[in-house]
This record gives sequence, structure tokens and C-alpha cells, in this order.
Amino acid sequence: GALGTGDRVGQHWTGAPDAWQDLTIEQLLNHTSRLAHPWKLGGFEAQMMVPREMDEVLRGYADEPLRHEPGTAYSYSGVGYLTLARIIEEVSGQSYHRYLRDAIFEPLGMDSTDGDRPERIIANRASGYEVVDGALRNATAIYLPILTGGGDLHSSLSDMQRWHAALAAGELLSESAYERMWTPGLNDYGYGWRIMTHGDLSMAMHTGGLPGFSA
Repeated sequence: GALGTGDRVGQHWTGAPDAWQDLTIEQLLNHTSRLAHPWKLGGFEAQMMVPREMDEVLRGYADEPLRHEPGTAYSYSGVGYLTLARIIEEVSGQSYHRYLRDAIFEPLGMDSTDGDRPERIIANRASGYEVVDGALRNATAIYLPILTGGGDLHSSLSDMQRWHAALAAGELLSESAYERMWTPGLNDYGYGWRIMTHGDLSMAMHTGGLPGFSA
């Protein structure tokens, strides 16, 4: 109850860049905020292994030009989800990952899921690989905390099954929140999911990728 999808960024994060203050939670969730996406910015790949924490990463995007009038077009933005993570910290008074552990992972028994940090020793951590000139090699490294909110978690198959079961059983959100999340908007996107049809079936899906990994 502390956040509403119509709330403005500036209501909860007063330190946000001026141009972001009037963006809404909904526009961040459904990628209509007009914020940039890191992978589409020049120089991102050259900097993606440089250790940086959330506020420093966000400051690096503060002067990027906004892509369109908010709410009028779909444009995928990892910066939008990083901003959502920052707002969760402001509202909860906890770090983003501490909040996830307290509110989701620990109640669901997801013991192998957390924010990934390359310096932390994690048993059975999977390694990513890529094929270059027909030969397999270790994938290019990336400092995953720079993708907080949209792509920095490690998990396991059993934990992902627990997550899926909780989603399917309606255990994580209110009924109205689920309805909003699964309602397609611009570009068939809801809140964090693309909602599509395949024949007579309704399908919720999302792709994902990092160097060495594809989903």
C-alpha cells in the first residue's frame, strides 16, 4: 500500500534527476517512461565490468536525452527498472536485495536466489560461454549489480519452480495487481511481462540475455 502505479518518481525519490521527477511507476513498469536502455548506449560494453553501486550507475544516466513523450510509446528500458529498485529502497528503508529476501525469497524458501556479485563465492555458480570463430570460450564478464532491478539475480531451477508456483497460485500480489500485470498495453507489454496469444492460448513471456546466457 505504500506505492501506487500512478505515483510519480519524485514523490518517493526526491534525489531523482529533474527530468525523471514526473515519470510514473506505471511508465517505468511498462517501458513507456522514455528512459534509455543501457545496452543501446555507446560505450556501455566497454564499461560493463567496472564496479559501481546503484546511485553511481543512475547518475551516469541522468543526462541521457529522453526518448519520447512519457506514456506515448514503448521503449524497453533497464534504467527504468533500476529506478524502480531505487524507489523500493526509499520506500522500504532497506536495500533492494534485503527487501526481496524478506518479502519474497525467504517466505517462498528460495534459498539459492539473491543479487549476484562477482566477488562473492557462490557454490555451483554457473559460468557463461560464447562461441567465437567456431570455438567455445568464457563469455565476456559483466558486473551484474549495474543491472539491479532488471537482470542481476542468480537463482536455481528449483527456486524458479517455487517462484512460478507462487505466481500461479496468486500468492505474491493482490488480485487487482495481477490483473494489471497481465493486461497488455503498448507493444503487448504489461508490467514486466509481454502478454501475447498463440492460437486460442494466452501467453505471458519474457526473453532475457547476458554475455554467455540466453533465456
